[in-house]
Amino acid sequence: MDNDAVLDCFDDSLEHRILPKSIGRPVLNKKQYGDYFRGIISFFKEIRIGLFEVVEAGDKMTIHGSGTGESITGTPYKNEFMIIMHFTSPAPNGETKICLVKEFVDGMSTVKFFTDERTKAREKAQAETKAKTREAEVRAQARAAAFSSR
Repeated sequence: MDNDAVLDCFDDSLEHRILPKSIGRPVLNKKQYGDYFRGIISFFKEIRIGLFEVVEAGDKMTIHGSGTGESITGTPYKNEFMIIMHFTSPAPNGETKICLVKEFVDGMSTVKFFTDERTKAREKAQAETKAKTREAEVRAQARAAAFSSR
C-alpha cells in the first residue's frame, strides 16, 4: 500500500477521530494520523475493504463498510465501520481534500484484535531476545571450554 498516496488525500488541517470515545483514542492531526496509519498497516499480512453504502451530501461523505484480513501472526481480522468525512472547499484547480474524519469502529473487536496482536508481538520479541541470549551463552561457554582445554 502506498502510504504517501493515502496521506495525500488529507488536508494539512486534518482532524481524525476514531470513535466511539469509549475506546479511548485521541484526536489525531495529519502527521499523527500518518504515523498511526503506518503502524496499523504493519500489523497486517492482508487486508480487504468492502463498501456497503456510500452517501455524498455537499462537502461530506459517509461510508459504511467492513475490513477483513489476516494479521502478520495469522489472526483473522474482521471489523465493521462507518466513516463520516468532511472535505475542504475546492482549490483553484478544483481539488478537495479530507479535513475531518469521524471513524466509528466496532470497538469491542478492534480493541481485542489490537490488544492480542500487541501481546503476540511482545511475546515474539521476548522469545527472540531469550533465544539470542541463550545463543550468546552457548558461544561463550564453547569459547571458555576451548580456552580451558589449551
